[in-house]
Amino acid sequence: MRIMLRPQFRPDRYEIARAGTALIIDGATFDFSLLDDGEFLPREAVSSPWITDLGVTRVGGVLQIALILPHGMRPPPETLAPADIINPPDGPIILPAYDRRGTA
Repeated sequence: MRIMLRPQFRPDRYEIARAGTALIIDGATFDFSLLDDGEFLPREAVSSPWITDLGVTRVGGVLQIALILPHGMRPPPETLAPADIINPPDGPIILPAYDRRGTA
């Protein structure tokens, strides 16, 4: 799994976790186990406000998901230019800080 984060100034935030081929975003489970290699799900098909226009796809067997990364007025550099999250373990996924005051 590869999670690509796209920073966006927003007042709202979310919590995320992984469970195999599923993502749990704010308690809603999105199971991508039936997505075959080369297939693409647009944002509208996933029905989560956190999925970007890049949607969800599987390339070379790797599930690729583009998510909005919300940030505040003073985001740290690692939030404005976040690294992709590659193959996170099952469980909660820690996102870059929301702003420089240390709130995540």
